[in-house]
Amino acid sequence: MRGNQSRENAIRYSLASTAQFVMANFNITMKRISDSENNHMVASLALAQLVIGLAGLSANGQGTFEYDQQSNTDETPPSFGQGGDMLQIPVPWGQSFTPSLSGVDFIRLKFDDPSPGDGVGATVYVNLRSGSISGSVIGSSAAVAMPNLFRGTATFVFPSTVPLATGVTYYFEPVVQPGRSWNIDGGPYNYPGGYAFVGGSPSGGSDFWFREGVIVPEPSSMALILLSAATAGYAWHARRERGSSPTLGPPTVRQPPP
Repeated sequence: MRGNQSRENAIRYSLASTAQFVMANFNITMKRISDSENNHMVASLALAQLVIGLAGLSANGQGTFEYDQQSNTDETPPSFGQGGDMLQIPVPWGQSFTPSLSGVDFIRLKFDDPSPGDGVGATVYVNLRSGSISGSVIGSSAAVAMPNLFRGTATFVFPSTVPLATGVTYYFEPVVQPGRSWNIDGGPYNYPGGYAFVGGSPSGGSDFWFREGVIVPEPSSMALILLSAATAGYAWHARRERGSSPTLGPPTVRQPPP
């Protein structure tokens, strides 16, 4: 595996870590509120801290994939032996695409194990290039390890969003670990924004199967529920504090002693 962790896993880890932190402090916060029944200021501050923590949790929920360019949307796993052996494709090879978004977070490709009985999988990562199929590398994804008997899609996530210029052609290059045969799916998909490249030249109406796009963060459902409850509790304590405050009346005139 390459050193960079998948952003998809990083998002999940961030969400889990934030949730663990907030929930670990939930009981402490509730105890502070319980112990502070006669001190509404302390109770309100405790609830305010909980609301802020849950707001951060809801803002850092797991992301969803928003697709931009794709040669095909059918993610049905290929048959064993259906794809082309990546080690046998003349270099440089890959796929061009023309984005309509100003960045890319992931590229999804389709593979199958060419030797399902050998007990060996493969590790693949993707280089993103500008200018040509052999141009400058502007981003490299985290590697994905696929096990023996694998057939299906694999998502390659970049450590951070790679900026792109809309309407400009870019190229991606899948790279398999040295010495390991592994099949990649392709065919006459007739993608209008680019071509499959083999030996440095475009191959007519053929394309590698791909989908690319960005990861859009979404709030955690659990966090939204807890945030609503905590906000309601905060409002209730605020009303209670106002209701228990002494009201000001006319000044009391003390009579002198007889």
